Amino acid sequence: MTFDSYHWHRSVLSTPELERARALVSATHDRTSFAVLLRSNDIAAVGIAFDQYQYGEASSRWGVSNPFAEYQDEVAARAREVLRGPPSSSSGGAQAGANHASALNALSNLAEPEDAELVVQALELTSTADLRCTATLAARRVLERAASPNEQLIAALERIVFDDTVADEERTAALGSLGGASSASATDILLRVIRLPHLKLQAHAALHLLDRGGHRALVEEVAHAWPADSPYPTDEVLELLAEMPHQTGLDPQGNENE
Repeated sequence: MTFDSYHWHRSVLSTPELERARALVSATHDRTSFAVLLRSNDIAAVGIAFDQYQYGEASSRWGVSNPFAEYQDEVAARAREVLRGPPSSSSGGAQAGANHASALNALSNLAEPEDAELVVQALELTSTADLRCTATLAARRVLERAASPNEQLIAALERIVFDDTVADEERTAALGSLGGASSASATDILLRVIRLPHLKLQAHAALHLLDRGGHRALVEEVAHAWPADSPYPTDEVLELLAEMPHQTGLDPQGNENE
């Protein structure tokens, strides 16, 4: 089974040449055809190129190299160009904002700290779950690579985490991106989340707090109240606590002193 696109599989491209290129990219990973899609003026064709690039990146975890890796700089530049423009309208079977979703998807492995403003803008303009998901992934990459995390980006993710109208999966994904930010504000958000009456979010916050090397006493206090049938990843939190040596000399927030 061949892969076509995450967001554009029902879209018809504007020319027969682009449709031929699309078919070749899907069937044979033809690099010349990939470049034709990426460099075109067809919104859907460019989106398909972004999706194909990201699919190649995702496949690399199984030891298969991305067939379009040589185009990574061009993909990143084109994705930034798309994000500076307006989100696409719903048409041809593609959801509104599909062009931004595909661009953010491609940037999830290519974004740099200087892309923070573009990702913040995308998070603030998100209108669909697809857009929130891809923007959150790009935000994770930006925060992981930044020497000094962008506070606007952290605040944008915070709004998703505390928005109870957003699906749990999206809230935990935003929390996961915050977990990679080494800043006091990100830690403060995790400390607030672990006190929420939401077991799944509590558990994810607990994992990130333990990963930071502290807050064991607080995590133990919260975990003690979890029922036996609590959702994932409460079991991972409990396993980590069981493996960790007990510490003495805790500060008032439950952090282990050196």
